[in-house]
Amino acid sequence: MRKMKLHPKIWTHVRKMYDHYYGSNFKDVLLSLLEIEEEDANYSIFNKLSFEDGLVVIKDLLENNEVKKDRTNNWNYFGDFISEWRPQLIEYLRDNGIEYNEETKNFILTSGEPIPLIAPKTQLSNLVDIDFQDFFYNKLRDEINTAYRMELFTSVMLLSRKLFENLLIEILRFKYPPNQPGNLEIYYVTRDQKFQNFTVLLMNIEDKKDEFTVDKHIVSEIISLIKPFRERANSNAHSIIIISKEDDILKYEIPHISALLLKLYSNIKNSL
Repeated sequence: MRKMKLHPKIWTHVRKMYDHYYGSNFKDVLLSLLEIEEEDANYSIFNKLSFEDGLVVIKDLLENNEVKKDRTNNWNYFGDFISEWRPQLIEYLRDNGIEYNEETKNFILTSGEPIPLIAPKTQLSNLVDIDFQDFFYNKLRDEINTAYRMELFTSVMLLSRKLFENLLIEILRFKYPPNQPGNLEIYYVTRDQKFQNFTVLLMNIEDKKDEFTVDKHIVSEIISLIKPFRERANSNAHSIIIISKEDDILKYEIPHISALLLKLYSNIKNSL
């Protein structure tokens, strides 16, 4: 294959997409895709990449689920329609003599010659595949899944802790409306004008599990699963402890805890 170089306009376009889809996590994305040192993980590396490594970076964008979803997004971003970003990138590649095959997810030259790529690290699938029917919780879920796919497992623990904490607050708020005497303090500290911390929320729902009647077994299971998670998540939140292995995440059953909390939340909400 003749020696080729990607046009600078492609990298200008890629950087815009990186800013939007990866934000401050872009360095971690580059490190997961390329065999580079951490100090080299910045936008200046784009023009220094080999032809093949450049296509590895671009393929990751083309196959990013968020990028694909935005093909029907009519949001205008500084004069650009996001829905046009992916097709525009493919068009720029075509101008450079490169076609992208959507079925095989591979590049070929417009002459028909295939372009062999060294595959990046296999990306993990989503950790939490649940539709919470709520913008805030779905956004938090997406952040958890992004961190998980990028193998940022410490971030997964911290974000999951935030998800569980907020779901516990919602459950207690619906079960114990604040307009009834003695209820608000179960999940809110009036003096400090903030919600109870994760440990107190879990303790309070455990103390009142008998009041959940038909859902008592769900509460018991949540408590048994979430206690070991809370201990590890709290240690991560308050000290420098790095989780580096996928197995360390999977053993805490984050998807199962998420599903149980959502089921309990839905049951209480639907019973009102």
